[in-house]
Amino acid sequence: MASIFDQLTALFKSGPALPSMTAPELHQQLKGKAKPLVLDVRTPGETAQGVIGGARLIPLDTLAQRATELPKNQPIVCVCRSGRRSATACKQLAALGFADVTNLSGGMHAWQAAKLPVKVKGGRG
Repeated sequence: MASIFDQLTALFKSGPALPSMTAPELHQQLKGKAKPLVLDVRTPGETAQGVIGGARLIPLDTLAQRATELPKNQPIVCVCRSGRRSATACKQLAALGFADVTNLSGGMHAWQAAKLPVKVKGGRG
């Protein structure tokens, strides 16, 4: 019987393209009424340097164990430093039955390059 790790690894090697959005697009959505949940999958050391306000902090290496903490009925936008780990997070969540997951293209690098607000202490994790 294949482990969850093996199943996720197989998914990462193939599958549909991930939905993604730019930092300005996410910023606009966060101003609206139907806000997506922002899921920051960076390490605690990285998030100490700043997060998107209201982001939920769950490091990628604990996501599979903590996915039950996330709502399946709300859009989720995954973010990391550059967009690579958050793409992995999107794939993991999709494999676990989350239907509306999007990757933040360029991650926090793109967010900060667009001069969008960063909260230095905060987030919920």
